[in-house]
Amino acid sequence: MGPDEIAEDLLATEDLYEPGEWAAIEDLAVELLVEARALGVDPREHAAARLVSLEASMNADLSLDPDAEDRRVDLATAAALVYLDRIAP
Repeated sequence: MGPDEIAEDLLATEDLYEPGEWAAIEDLAVELLVEARALGVDPREHAAARLVSLEASMNADLSLDPDAEDRRVDLATAAALVYLDRIAP
């Protein structure tokens, strides 16, 4: 699955988040933008790499505790926001 499909799947669950939880996801997305700029890379490309990496990691490792899994989903969702240009630069 490519970054387009991963991002769309992740953001399809947006309505399941509480407003405070979604604000935290947006904050992570801003951090991802800052990280991409600090590395001198395109934010969308950086987010795409994160999406594919996190999705592969989630699919490969079923032994994580729920908190770690939630953190990975949050990071992937933040990357989806960046990838689909839903966070202002």
